[in-house]
Amino acid sequence: MAAKLIDGKASLEVRALSRRVLGWRKKRNWSLEDLKEIVGFSTAKLSQLSSAVIRCSPMDVVKIASACGVPDDEVELCVQASHRLGDPPPSSRWRSGRRPRHPAGR
Repeated sequence: MAAKLIDGKASLEVRALSRRVLGWRKKRNWSLEDLKEIVGFSTAKLSQLSSAVIRCSPMDVVKIASACGVPDDEVELCVQASHRLGDPPPSSRWRSGRRPRHPAGR
């Protein structure tokens, strides 16, 4: 899942969530390799999540938070933030089941 980009950079909200997730790991003094062994993600994915190259899905947040022993109330707030940052809903034209019309009848 790509992060929401503004002028080629992740939005402030995506970066804030990524910093929070990175903070959980750093608080434990764990390397990416340490966290990788616990949650089962690749170090590349963990690095991209931490630097907001890709956004954290709600499940990513739960897995990492669980591994780091994060309190439930903080996990809930971060999961809610991750839901808000999700991909935008499909266009209403696509929801109707009809394909959008292209100019010149293509």
